[in-house]
Formats: sequence, C-alpha cells, structure tokens
Amino acid sequence: CAWLTERERADGSITGGQRYRLPTEQEWAAAAGIPLNHVRSELPPDVKKSLYLGNFHWLLGVDPFEFTAPVGSFMPNPYGFHDMAGNVWEYCLDDAGDGTRVIRGGAWLNRSDYYATASARGRSRENIRSVLYGFRVVLGQVNTEFE
Repeated sequence: CAWLTERERADGSITGGQRYRLPTEQEWAAAAGIPLNHVRSELPPDVKKSLYLGNFHWLLGVDPFEFTAPVGSFMPNPYGFHDMAGNVWEYCLDDAGDGTRVIRGGAWLNRSDYYATASARGRSRENIRSVLYGFRVVLGQVNTEFE
C-alpha cells in the first residue's frame, strides 16, 4: 500500500492527504454486503457446484480457471465489487489479536461451503505467500486512526 501511495502521489493521481491501505474488516464486510457479525450465508446451487472441484476446470468444466480467477471474471455484487467470496482469502487491516491479520471471503480451494462465502472469516500471518491469499486496497484520507 505504501508503494502505491508513493507512486500515485508522485504522479499526481492522489493528493498528499490520501493514501492506500487495506480495508478494515468492517469496510470489507460492508463492501461484500453483509453485516459484520454475520456468521453464515447459504449458497445458491450453481455457486456450490463451482466450489473446490469446480475450479479444476478439467474435472467439471464449471469455469475456465485452474486456480484463482482474475478480478472481474464474475458478475459484481450489488455494490459493484467483484469476486468477494471464494476466489482468495483477502487480508484486512484488523489484527486478529494473536499477531495475525483477519482474512475474509474464503478461497477457491476450500472444501466447505462456508469458506467460499463472503461471511467466511479466518486469520493468517501477513507474510504468507500463497495462491490462496490476496488483498484489496482502499483509497482514503490520511487518518491517524489507521496509521
């Protein structure tokens, strides 16, 4: 986020009072269209079909991607956000309380229906590199609360 902030400030795309950061868990949940304390949502049958094995296109032919899908591969949610569930776990700004960060949204390789919903919640160390983890950035005003 710091790299992107510096680059875009340098080329005038954003002001010195703006910066990129990870979304808070509350912001992420709002973008996904779910209440922060929501525990589980039922998946439609066509979405259930595409979970886990569905992402191995040579097995079921549900989508053309072997692993993660490029952002925007599927229809956006009512708020205009793409792929909020079941593509990759997404890091949030929030500390999970044990030296890890909150992650949301589940990933394509998770077997359980729950872990491919926007309500899926977990935690991970932030230095993990994997095809199962990713992030979105939020452009906001510089705010000491999130510094």
